[in-house]
Amino acid sequence: MLYFEVEGNRLDAKFIRRTGVVSDQFTILKDAGKTTNVTINAGTPTQLTASWTGNYAWNTGATTKSITVAPTSNTTYSVNDGRGCVSDVFNITINSGLKMITKGDPGENGPLHSFSLIPSFVKRGRVIEVKSINNNFSEAAVIDINGMVLQSYRFSSSFSLGTNQLQKGVYFLRIRDGNHQVRVEKFVVTD
Repeated sequence: MLYFEVEGNRLDAKFIRRTGVVSDQFTILKDAGKTTNVTINAGTPTQLTASWTGNYAWNTGATTKSITVAPTSNTTYSVNDGRGCVSDVFNITINSGLKMITKGDPGENGPLHSFSLIPSFVKRGRVIEVKSINNNFSEAAVIDINGMVLQSYRFSSSFSLGTNQLQKGVYFLRIRDGNHQVRVEKFVVTD
């Protein structure tokens, strides 16, 4: 007798004799053995799931179909079936959030006005570092999506923008330099 069992993308076939003894068997997996590239913010919990049903041996030591990871640097995770027949690879790249903003007319020595937001996506409660490249800024304001000023800062070269009081959402950082020229950049706060 030929016995088929199907679960998800896995097919198991068994040749069973009259006595009930399995004389031969095989397994076919469809769309397994994948390489997945994922970009996340540092420390963001991310679930990784093997692409087949069966046994699992992760390079972290886990033996479940899915694991949750929260790396803070670029990391590669892999899982195999324990026999080396099929494996998945997950390449996790950390979004540095480094976003160099260059605005204004270039002068002889480069741009007149530039600043950086590090990171531009941040988990609520973490800090965003704002740095002036040429120390020419004097005021900053955090503005919500409705145009309301939520926080104001005075600085010359850099400051730390706390996100404890901000809800999840999109915000704008408005920077005014010594000549009263305005630069605006968007950042996102997540839970």
